[in-house]
Amino acid sequence: MKSILCVENVTKKFGGVAAVNKCSFDVTQGTITALIGPNGAGKTTLFNIISGIQPLDEGRMVFQSEDITGSATHEIARKGISRTFQLTRLFKNLTIKQNLLVAKEVSDVVLKKMLVSFGVKKSLSTKCTDLSYGQQRLVELARALLFPHSFLMLDEPTAGVNPFVREQLKKIIRCAAKNGTTVLLIEHDMDFVMSLSDHVIVLNEGCVLAQGTPAVIKKNRRVLEVYLGK
Repeated sequence: MKSILCVENVTKKFGGVAAVNKCSFDVTQGTITALIGPNGAGKTTLFNIISGIQPLDEGRMVFQSEDITGSATHEIARKGISRTFQLTRLFKNLTIKQNLLVAKEVSDVVLKKMLVSFGVKKSLSTKCTDLSYGQQRLVELARALLFPHSFLMLDEPTAGVNPFVREQLKKIIRCAAKNGTTVLLIEHDMDFVMSLSDHVIVLNEGCVLAQGTPAVIKKNRRVLEVYLGK
């Protein structure tokens, strides 16, 4: 199958310490790929590099056969890469509708239908400050999906949410993948990762420790020792 994203020997240092160290992997088009690893493994730094928020020191990145190394954030977004963040980044003083229209101009009917399908039973005029944390996560994901994209990056989507929202997120991600979106997600919830992902990449100390199907990763002794603490 075709790779949509190729990360080649990417390195990023902070004060002489390599947060990401000669990291290389491919993400196959149409798959759900999970990026896991212990705290400090370099996962979010790598996400920030891919989306253009932080520059890399070495290596290169290729998206849909085009070199995007050094591209600005808005340029990368326009190429079809959409993302969410570890902490929600909604415009809290704006309504749900206003936040969603930042991504794309669509009708109220479309927005309402989307919210209902996500399990958010709030009017479009609701201010984001009046939403629960889980609802904010769902609205942020809705905004990311509305933005024209082919590649969706999710940074710890289940962090701090209840079981209901967790299951909603799983359904939404599966539906997005079924409709042609390639998904790359960072996640610490191993049950979520193993039940959802087609492919798992394990980072440790900024390097790829192992990768494979969930079944393969579950049995990898090095992963169990380094990440799962067994």
